[in-house]
Amino acid sequence: MSPVQIELAENHAYATSSTGCYVSYTAGKYINTREGGYEGFSRNITGGVDFIFSETLMFGAGLGYEYSELEFDNALDGSTTKNGWRLDAYGASKPSDLFSIEGLVSYSWLDNSISAASETGDFTSNRFYGFGKVNGHFDVEPYQISPYVSFDYLTETTDSYTTNFGTAIGSVRTEAIATAGGIRVSTNDSLILGLSSFATYEFKYHWTGTEAATLNSGDVVDPSDCSSTFAFGLSGPMNDVFGVDWLDGATLDLSVQAVNPLARERSYSATGGLRWRF
Repeated sequence: MSPVQIELAENHAYATSSTGCYVSYTAGKYINTREGGYEGFSRNITGGVDFIFSETLMFGAGLGYEYSELEFDNALDGSTTKNGWRLDAYGASKPSDLFSIEGLVSYSWLDNSISAASETGDFTSNRFYGFGKVNGHFDVEPYQISPYVSFDYLTETTDSYTTNFGTAIGSVRTEAIATAGGIRVSTNDSLILGLSSFATYEFKYHWTGTEAATLNSGDVVDPSDCSSTFAFGLSGPMNDVFGVDWLDGATLDLSVQAVNPLARERSYSATGGLRWRF
């Protein structure tokens, strides 16, 4: 999981202007065809500002709103929705031309609604998320090659609540950790509308701190799991594009990604972001 604001910071943190702002939007689709699986979607919009303090150091903050919905199959006969606000703080540093470091911490306040069989309930939850990444930078004309390693940590605590049938549900804390390695290849050559292209492959190992479960079909759902992510995107300045004055000087980032695209549990997402630097 690489937040778009961190990707934008990596690409543009070292411009000569000291202040910038950005807005990004992500839409996701989730599919799980296992027994007791689900299908769902998510939407996430984020905006923020950042500041360059030196030639090698940048910090910023953002505010986001997220909404997600999952529909479970007949084995569970239920659905969940989650929505709420999120605060981000992030930074990037490039101590040398050969590598850079970036990180993000965020805190979310979420409203949840769940429907399972004939019972329904509403409750709140709070989520903390941390992300760190180290990137290498190598020029092999006409490409820029960036291998990287990253680490994710997430914990979410749900408040206790009572369903419409009077069932008391206690507070629950969940935890997830992931580490990943990947490579990003980009080029400065224009592909379309003056935008250059990039492609990324990432391999990630996940751990959720819960026990493995065997379903009636014999499928084993192991919380310690691996995933592969493929992404492709376009990035570049929006100068004299579409004849829209307010886009001049902005940087556009577009990407699509697929996680385990051939697996029974998979997801897809698309992200668009605009950044201005003053």
